[in-house]
Amino acid sequence: EFLELLEEDFLEKHLHIALQHSHDLMLERMNRRNRTKSDRELLEIIASKNFAIGTDFIVGHPGESGSVFEKAFKNLEGLPLTHIHPFIYSKRKDTLSSLMTDSVSLEDSKKRLNAIKDLILHKNKAFRQLQLKLNTPLKALVEAQKDGEFKALDQFFNPIKIKSDKPLRASFLEIKEYEIKERENHAVF
Repeated sequence: EFLELLEEDFLEKHLHIALQHSHDLMLERMNRRNRTKSDRELLEIIASKNFAIGTDFIVGHPGESGSVFEKAFKNLEGLPLTHIHPFIYSKRKDTLSSLMTDSVSLEDSKKRLNAIKDLILHKNKAFRQLQLKLNTPLKALVEAQKDGEFKALDQFFNPIKIKSDKPLRASFLEIKEYEIKERENHAVF
């Protein structure tokens, strides 16, 4: 039923799926029911319908050894993700994980966080380049204006900077010509 909904035109083309991690050992330690194989299968189906996909990811959870993280990172490389909200595990009182003793240093956690951010930045840019190659028009909602430049989000939840003399704020636009930059798309309207 969920997958049938993905065919509906009224949906924007971005989904956020809370995976939390991409290694089965960590998912088990986090008391999550999902596993990497089923996550991959679901995300590949969603991506085949031309959706951008985001997720949350916890780094530095107790038990995330160097080898576990390396495998998790390799798994992330293979997932069709375009957005990520990675964050460093923080100990919370009265939780099962707060009792675990195999903690990860803050320094290692920060390195892992940055590695994941860099990976998804590249994957997002590749996704946007593919959309341009496919001549996919961007359906944008203009949210703000500053100094003759508008900020918008497209149907894939990607930011667009738009130069225009027209009053575009709070409007929906279809943008057929745009440039791919490192972190966003640029257009003139």
